[in-house]
Amino acid sequence: MFALSLFSSDAPDDVDTSPQDDDSMSMLSNGARIEGTLEFSSVDLRIEGTVHGDISTDGRVVVSEGAEVKGTIDAHTIRLSGYVEGHLQAENELVLCPPSEVHATINADTLEIQPGADFTGEVPDGEKSIGDVSESVGPEQNGADLSSEVNASENGSAEVANLE
Repeated sequence: MFALSLFSSDAPDDVDTSPQDDDSMSMLSNGARIEGTLEFSSVDLRIEGTVHGDISTDGRVVVSEGAEVKGTIDAHTIRLSGYVEGHLQAENELVLCPPSEVHATINADTLEIQPGADFTGEVPDGEKSIGDVSESVGPEQNGADLSSEVNASENGSAEVANLE
């Protein structure tokens, strides 16, 4: 296992970076660059620098504005404000905050795309995101068979529109 703690933070005051449930917080500072696989246990990770490789933790991953991650992020909770390219696997919640730019395949129990966040990618068939589409279209249709588009409104809510 690799433990990392580099100290420095340009985090805005409105971003919650406090550890949860006495877990430790590790940080990759602005200007730092790592290539390879990062694996953590019971650790929250804040990225302000650059990671080209895979990140895995049973805690939380925060990718700050100005940070870059190219690879897979597998975590309990993921919160993005920076540039991410790859695959995102959130056991619980995935939040795309402005001004994030995300090009990824997403698997998450809960997906929130805030106004000002830029997402290009896909949510594979059968995944729940922004409500279960199959519940809103009726039992005779499978939500995975629908072509849909996600539109974020100015008040932060999102809606799924049927394109068929």
